[in-house]
Amino acid sequence: MWLVKFNLSPTLGDFFLSVKTMDNYWEILLELTLGITLSAAAGFRVFLPLLILSLASIFGNLQLNSDWQWVGSTQALILLAIATVIEILAYYLPLVDNVLDTVKIPLAMVVGTLLTAGSLGDLDPIAQWSIAVIAGGGASTAIAGLNGAGRVALTGLTGGLANFLLATLESISAMVLALIVVLVPILAPLALLLLISLVVYICLNFAKIKARLFPKKNDQTGKPTT
Repeated sequence: MWLVKFNLSPTLGDFFLSVKTMDNYWEILLELTLGITLSAAAGFRVFLPLLILSLASIFGNLQLNSDWQWVGSTQALILLAIATVIEILAYYLPLVDNVLDTVKIPLAMVVGTLLTAGSLGDLDPIAQWSIAVIAGGGASTAIAGLNGAGRVALTGLTGGLANFLLATLESISAMVLALIVVLVPILAPLALLLLISLVVYICLNFAKIKARLFPKKNDQTGKPTT
């Protein structure tokens, strides 16, 4: 959908300049949305979004800019594939998953910042990296932090027995978000909006969700309390 800003100037040239300017705004907004969506995916799994970008560059039609050409190399594909498999499998190991979160959160912030910065290559460098740190790094850090907090809660409530469910959900979420950006980027804004809504809902209703999933049992009867 085109958004046209009508100026009071009577010249036709000013009108088309206005259309072009608004078109650039929408393009930058879409690029930012794609970058934040990839950053959010990195918050779930750090290396999986990079692996999907590498696969799309080598076997698909994704064209990477000069700063990201290394992602499309065979060596990067092999290293990212190994790192992705190790990361995914490690989160199925009890206690190890909690330790990994301490490393994953800062690493996700760095990768999220780089992914968003890479999607804003046409901006002024100061604006590019400022937005990347705040939006991209913020998104990946928030997702990784919430997952880490959820894993700690699950570990305390189930002794780590239910952590594999969260690990599986994280991997699926990272893959879906990255595939949307690569295959159907027009849906990235919708996916990002749904993700933000879900995160806000969980944060606001965490106590209720926890009570429903893990109801407290009556000490005398052993039955869940209402």
